[in-house]
Amino acid sequence: LCLDAGHYHPTESMADKISAVLLSLREILLHVSRGVRWDSDHVIVLNDDLRATAEEIVRGDYLSRVHIGLDYFDASINRLAAWVIGVRAMQKALLLALLEPTNRLRDLEAAGDYTARLAATDKSWENAAVHMDFAERHRANRRVRRQIAEMMTALSLAPEVAPDDREGLGRRAHICQQLGIQHIYIEEPEVAVDWFSEAAKLSEMGAFPGDRLQALKEWAGALWAMARQQPEQADSLLEQASALYATALGLALEINEIPQERQTRALLLRTRARLTAFDDPDFVALRERNFLEVPRKGPVNEFSVAEAVAVEAELRLMEGDFAVARILLEMAMPYFEESTYLTDYHRFTELQLQLAQAWLRLSQPAAASESIEKARKKAEEARAFLDYGAFNRGQGALLLRRMACAGVRALAAAGSSGDMLLTAAEQGVERAAYYRMRGVLADDASRRDTAAEADVIRMRLPILEQRLRDAEERGDAPEAERLRARVARDQDRLAWLDSIPDGNLPLLRDYRPAPVLGGDRFRKCLAGNTAVLHLLSDEYGTVAVITGKDASVAMESALTEGEAARLAEQIRKGGDAASKALERLRTVLIAPIVERLRQLPADFLVVCADIGISGLPLEALLGSADSGGPAIRTTRLTYASQLDAVPAVSGQLSSLAVDATAANAPEFTDLLRIWKDAQRTVTDTPTPGSGLLLRVVLNQLPPDPLYCRLRFGSDAPAELTVSQLLRDKPWQAGEILMAWDAADAAQSRLRPELAVLLWEVARLSGASALLMPAWAQDPQRAAAFFAALAQHLDEGGFIEAVGRAREDMRQSRPEDPGWMAFTCWGTAGLPRPAEEPTANPSVPEAESAGNGGESSAVSP
Repeated sequence: LCLDAGHYHPTESMADKISAVLLSLREILLHVSRGVRWDSDHVIVLNDDLRATAEEIVRGDYLSRVHIGLDYFDASINRLAAWVIGVRAMQKALLLALLEPTNRLRDLEAAGDYTARLAATDKSWENAAVHMDFAERHRANRRVRRQIAEMMTALSLAPEVAPDDREGLGRRAHICQQLGIQHIYIEEPEVAVDWFSEAAKLSEMGAFPGDRLQALKEWAGALWAMARQQPEQADSLLEQASALYATALGLALEINEIPQERQTRALLLRTRARLTAFDDPDFVALRERNFLEVPRKGPVNEFSVAEAVAVEAELRLMEGDFAVARILLEMAMPYFEESTYLTDYHRFTELQLQLAQAWLRLSQPAAASESIEKARKKAEEARAFLDYGAFNRGQGALLLRRMACAGVRALAAAGSSGDMLLTAAEQGVERAAYYRMRGVLADDASRRDTAAEADVIRMRLPILEQRLRDAEERGDAPEAERLRARVARDQDRLAWLDSIPDGNLPLLRDYRPAPVLGGDRFRKCLAGNTAVLHLLSDEYGTVAVITGKDASVAMESALTEGEAARLAEQIRKGGDAASKALERLRTVLIAPIVERLRQLPADFLVVCADIGISGLPLEALLGSADSGGPAIRTTRLTYASQLDAVPAVSGQLSSLAVDATAANAPEFTDLLRIWKDAQRTVTDTPTPGSGLLLRVVLNQLPPDPLYCRLRFGSDAPAELTVSQLLRDKPWQAGEILMAWDAADAAQSRLRPELAVLLWEVARLSGASALLMPAWAQDPQRAAAFFAALAQHLDEGGFIEAVGRAREDMRQSRPEDPGWMAFTCWGTAGLPRPAEEPTANPSVPEAESAGNGGESSAVSP
């Protein structure tokens, strides 16, 4: 069949007939010309009719079934020109059709979203500019996720560009660059890498070296942010960042952009300092060149000079030249203090903490405390830019933790009283816990904006999938592997976002954290043979505050937060690496603490660790017999004043409550058999004096732990978020024993911040203990532990039984690190003081950030 474009009525279109006739025919021929009323065969031009014909062929995937013939004979124009014009018009129409997002159009039509389908066919820079303007309006209102959604829409409406279209390449590169910056803003550096890498590629294609330079720098900065979030992979990420900075520096030299050259060199130097020995010849040459940019005196008010000075100060600090480091830091500070960029807010905070470290090493703790207070105020100002989830998973919360550690270190150096050390340590840990809860204490939905996030991921996935296909075709294995992981994470994230019903993040109007008691009031909660250990970590080491019945003392360890994360990962994997990691951990942290505890003396220990170090199996190691001397019975709390906010019980289980899921779980089979053989009570309804067995499937995909979901049994249809559990307080039992599986194999480690929140659910429900593994255990190993626990429950309190069960596991499987995973939270079995304190005494607001106060960890 041949369809002739020139033989239709002007109100008809040949394009409409193609899909209809191809239902019955294998192939057709098109006679393409341009009809003008009564005259049919005019030279074709790129008009709506021709584009519609090409779009119908491409959208229906008919290219192999449609033969295109051209026929036109205008006698009034040159015949060769007529032929060229017509052929080019047909080629352009086909190319434009091929550039359409055909799969996306098909998906939108199948989903019934005809509005989005229509919008997606109307690509122009004018339409893109409209949505970029909308994005700017959302930026002014700090609705970053909605801003990103508008930018994605703008990108989808932008016309496709040819390799020689410099203007189009530059415009697309600009949108990609802005998308990357906004994802950095909301602490999603992995996503930012996608956009900065694309911006760098487009800028290179368009021959815009300055724009490419900026994209490479931002890309490297995103890798730095990933290294902070994933310290166990920091070296490989920083190596990639170093290569990008080196390329960017070459571009800056090529285009003679002096300020960019100066800043990029400083950033490269800072990165290489984490990877290279300081006496390496290349490093020495790079540092000498950077030092030429350092002025003889300050203050410095220009961004690139400030960066050069700040990096040299950081290197002096690492070398121990604290006097010069202090001078340089004070020179660089004015620029970062006056800047209004969020990244410079964080940089100012970092520099103030470095200055505090310099003052401490110069024996000036009062000056150090002043620097820490300035850092705290700046960090609080930065919090206003972000939703709570972004703040907690990013640099904001990290810097608050480091401030708390630095504050205790400064107080100890100043010879402050034990009560001040205790209160500062507690406030530091409590403040971090309080910020993790802010998402359910105040309505942050407008900035969290899960609907906008879902829209963004839907638009981003086809782009990532196309880039993945391109990487596979060109044989770029590392990039293909990265993109496969990115696509999988986005697909999982979208599935989760689409499943969120109303009420998954309820506001808890009545929630109050346990107040920080401090001093004498806290010691009334302690029995004479019980001690409390607070551990706070930063990039310089770990500070331990040990509190007994009579006093508090501080100790320092060289274990940094980054090393702690790497050691924790090695311990979980087992093998020779785990043995070396355990040896290092015992030497640098565990043995000195145990020695101090032996001097108290202490039989029971409550461990309160910040998130930076709590991934380590501290409770198990401090309580094991091979830590030196007799075993100490250990438990965990978020911070020590929770001792007065947990029900006082003996720790003896009177009965076990078990639902159908837990009753059939292999982890609990032996425990239940031993329990029933002893003729003890098993019920299906928990009571305040009973134990409760829980078998849970954990979904830890959401960035905000309050959104993490628990499914009670693999076949249970309903899942509950942590925030819903905090609202409903469902675990009405004395002691809770939890076995869990990961919803995804990549989530086999229990996130430390999630462990804190699960304990908070148990505490608010009225439980005095929560026992759960810190990383997923196979059913056989878990069954062996819980069976050993059942054997020891009659021999002492709950904490005593947990310690003995762990010791049995260690003795029977010395090569298996799984015995260290089982972590006890709470107070069940802890000895109580003879005189009970008044429950939850009133505390002035300034003593507890959790009650709305904003007191500094260095000013208790």
